[in-house]
Amino acid sequence: MVDVFEDTLNIGAGCPSDIAVNTNTRFQGTVDYHLVNRGDEDGFISILVTLIDSAGNNMQFSSSLQQVPAGGDFTDSHLLFLDASYDTPRQINVTMRIEFSGALSDVKFAECSFNVTGGQPSPLAWIIHEPGGVILSGAPAKNFRPASFAGRAGAESKDPYSRKKSQCGRVAQQQVWDCW
Repeated sequence: MVDVFEDTLNIGAGCPSDIAVNTNTRFQGTVDYHLVNRGDEDGFISILVTLIDSAGNNMQFSSSLQQVPAGGDFTDSHLLFLDASYDTPRQINVTMRIEFSGALSDVKFAECSFNVTGGQPSPLAWIIHEPGGVILSGAPAKNFRPASFAGRAGAESKDPYSRKKSQCGRVAQQQVWDCW
């Protein structure tokens, strides 16, 4: 028979203090636990750890068929970080959650919250097609660098005026614009 139970379990969610709109922030969740199997057969559990905010951003860790030996125990801990930025003032709720399934079926969670305050939404660049004023895009404004100068990911810049190598030359192409 399998008899797995939580001997100890500590879970927490850590939120920043209030932040302004369009500010990058990081929050975290932690969980540590000690599981014991008093049974005479090995027990197997699946573990899903999730850190999620009310805006839908999330980070997960999962482990399937973790063995808790007969007459033995299993101890582990997880630290998850989530980086986010919010473009409108509001309250953000953060939840750290752990779910066990299999030989042990249980869910535990911890919550915290913070406020996103003041400021204006991200600046928008409107692209006008004709003097008549047809709006083609409301995309956030970004620095533009022509593809002929950007190069491929992992390649050097073809910019004839640049003698300095970008430290971002090995970054994926969609992220290269952040490096200039």
